[in-house]
Amino acid sequence: MFSKYLIAAFAALLSTAAAQEASCDIYGYDTGTNPAFLATVDPALATLEACGNMCSTTRTCASFAFGADTCLLYNVPVEGNVNPMVTSPYNFNDLACVGTTPPPEGETPPEGGATRRRSAKMLA
Repeated sequence: MFSKYLIAAFAALLSTAAAQEASCDIYGYDTGTNPAFLATVDPALATLEACGNMCSTTRTCASFAFGADTCLLYNVPVEGNVNPMVTSPYNFNDLACVGTTPPPEGETPPEGGATRRRSAKMLA
C-alpha cells in the first residue's frame, strides 16, 4: 500500500525533473549577465559535438554555445542567460543536450556518435 507521503514525494520528483528540462538548439546571444568563462576561436570546435565534448570535460561548464568559428562555455544554464534571436550565428545548448541517444528517424548521427537530445523547448 502506498502512503500519501510516498505519492507526494514521487509527484515532487516528477515536477522537479520537468522543471530541469534541458534547453537545446537556441539561437541567440548571451544576456551579458553571465558571460562565457571560456571562448575558443577554432572552427574545429565550433560544432555541437566538439563544443559539447569540451563542455562535458570542463568541471564548471553547465552550457555552451557554438558558431562563428567559436566555442563558448558558460557556468550557468541556457534558460535566463540567452536572448533568443534566429539570425544569430550562436547555437546555445545545456550540457544535457549532448549525449549518446539515437538520432531522430531520418537523421544520421555525426561522426563520433554524439547526438542532440530533443526536448519540448527545442521542438516548440
